[in-house]
Amino acid sequence: MTDDTRRLREQAVQLRLAGSTLVEAAEQTGLSPPTVAALVRAYERGGWNAVHERKPGRPAGGSNDRQRLLTELRQRLLDERQPDQPFGPVFDLARLATWIAAATQEPTDERSAKRRLADWGLLPPESKSAAGTLLADEERALFWARGPKSELLVMPSGLPLTDGAYCALFEALKERYPKGLGLALRFAGLHYTPALQRWLQANPAFQLVTADPSPPAPPATPPTNTARTRSLHLQRLEAESIAILREVVAEAE
Repeated sequence: MTDDTRRLREQAVQLRLAGSTLVEAAEQTGLSPPTVAALVRAYERGGWNAVHERKPGRPAGGSNDRQRLLTELRQRLLDERQPDQPFGPVFDLARLATWIAAATQEPTDERSAKRRLADWGLLPPESKSAAGTLLADEERALFWARGPKSELLVMPSGLPLTDGAYCALFEALKERYPKGLGLALRFAGLHYTPALQRWLQANPAFQLVTADPSPPAPPATPPTNTARTRSLHLQRLEAESIAILREVVAEAE
């Protein structure tokens, strides 16, 4: 192995450990994404010696099989549901790492779980005391919240988000932050989520810093992709509101 190859391998692993995605690490080193992923797995199993000893090339069928497994794993995470609910359990990074390790039969720590979310396009933005939704497709999303030190909680859910999903995430936040929390949350509004409104009234230590569903409308412009995206966002909010109102009517009946 040449010194350049050794250096590139080490650089690729270091980039991934620092939080870069597979694509970013591959672009900066000139290695392929599967090679970067294989080097990181080698490092996690045996340290730098395993990285340097790994033979170049692709094991027969191995890389394709693993990529297929990871794609299926993303779908399984998004489809996780609690019994009789349209939303799944709440994961912190430790719980997510355990879930991934059980599914892949490979050791997985919190850093690896975070990288996996990034590879899947499901890593929420780095923020503090905030919550939001990452749309995975037209029917599924990842509801997320970050604590005052950017600690991450995620919850898979169907769309539109229901009043029960909001309450479930806030219950998880209460368990983690019993003294309370101020949270910036952009959503349809408390008038569409009566159960969450009651929850907040019963737990005054938790406050919504922002509850505005959207920023002020810009001046009228010809239709653009951005305008279309905003329109789709408002349609989703409307659908979410209708679903919650149906829940309220069903409870009243």
